[in-house]
Amino acid sequence: YKVSIAMPVYNGEKTLELTLNNIIEQFQEGLEIVLCDDNSSDNTYNLAKSYADRYEFVKVFQNDKNLGMDINFLKTASLASGEYVWFFGQDDLMKSNTIKKVIEVLQDNRIGIVYINYSQYDHNMKNSITSSYLDKYVKIDKKAILNKDYYFSSSNEYFNHFHDLPSFLPATIINCDYLINSDLSPFYGTHYVQVGLMYLNMHKGSIYVISDPLIKGRIPNDKWQFDGDKHFKVLTGFLKMQKVALDAGAFLPERIYRSNKINYLLNYFFLIHLCKTRGMETTNENLLLLKN
Repeated sequence: YKVSIAMPVYNGEKTLELTLNNIIEQFQEGLEIVLCDDNSSDNTYNLAKSYADRYEFVKVFQNDKNLGMDINFLKTASLASGEYVWFFGQDDLMKSNTIKKVIEVLQDNRIGIVYINYSQYDHNMKNSITSSYLDKYVKIDKKAILNKDYYFSSSNEYFNHFHDLPSFLPATIINCDYLINSDLSPFYGTHYVQVGLMYLNMHKGSIYVISDPLIKGRIPNDKWQFDGDKHFKVLTGFLKMQKVALDAGAFLPERIYRSNKINYLLNYFFLIHLCKTRGMETTNENLLLLKN
């Protein structure tokens, strides 16, 4: 296989069918879909298994116990057999011909990472929240970047044009060799293991940016943003992930980490107040995260 769509799933029966149908409708030769259910308590596994029974390019696995977000991401990717791994969410969608575009881009074997622009929608996929996420990361003319794709031969060149890498799961496709040869255990628990993976390896190959927002991300009503404890861990975990990446010698300009840390500190009291109103409690785990 050229591309493996690696989909870690957990209690996703409400959206999984729509997501799988969306992908399968635009199937291309050289694609496989690998799902790993993290011991769901709903019907997610049986639903996924019904697709594997119908399509030979769909493969489904299930964990004996819940591994958590980061470890299940990597478990799912480890079960893939493609040259490239494309992480994908159980509730996100892609525009028509997205897979065809991706496979065409990956004919260039010098490419190590593909970054796909994306839009974000509310829980019902009706109201647009962000139409193009490149607007957040790009340094150059925003009108210009939406008119063409970008090819960067080095990570240095990439960071001359972009403020950071995307953290959204379906926006990233990465060479499978990077996964095999990276120790990602220091990133467990940060919720951003896939970004750490890119930081560690982005200097090894070219980076291709698809400027058209081909991915439609869903922000569910029950996602981490609405749980104070998870909200705190996710936002603080991103900084921890960047610090771990720098300590490991990753190619991440320190100015980016420093800028993110300053922004976090400037918004700290607002963040704490927001998370407490959403149920966050002061625990040793949270205090240790702050200490880090």
